[in-house]
Amino acid sequence: MVLAQTACALALLCQSVLAKLEADEVPPCQPSFVSADHGVAVCPTRHIKGGHMLDRDGDLITWNDRWHAGLHLVNDGLHPKHRAGFASKSLFETSPSQRWRRHEDVELAHGVWRPIQVRKAERFPPLGV
Repeated sequence: MVLAQTACALALLCQSVLAKLEADEVPPCQPSFVSADHGVAVCPTRHIKGGHMLDRDGDLITWNDRWHAGLHLVNDGLHPKHRAGFASKSLFETSPSQRWRRHEDVELAHGVWRPIQVRKAERFPPLGV
């Protein structure tokens, strides 16, 4: 009798575990002491790769998500005149010998690249330069 009750309880436990594994994953909702955000994001697609935008010429391009692969990562090892900044580009970004790094390109699809230069001039030049 005890063995049958144990087997029945174990079967119910296994069913509940399997149901939790097959359900959609919900991130834990714990308040953060760093931020005022206390719950799941209102816009769930906010922190995923992708998206589209219009460039200065009005062409629809994909979002350039190559923020992790820039010359800014090695700025500290470069001569001050060769460093990249907010208002000045490094000569290594536009150098023909560094073209393979694709600093001046955006990836439209896997392996399909397009230059980020636009035809229309910028409306407001960088300030303080």
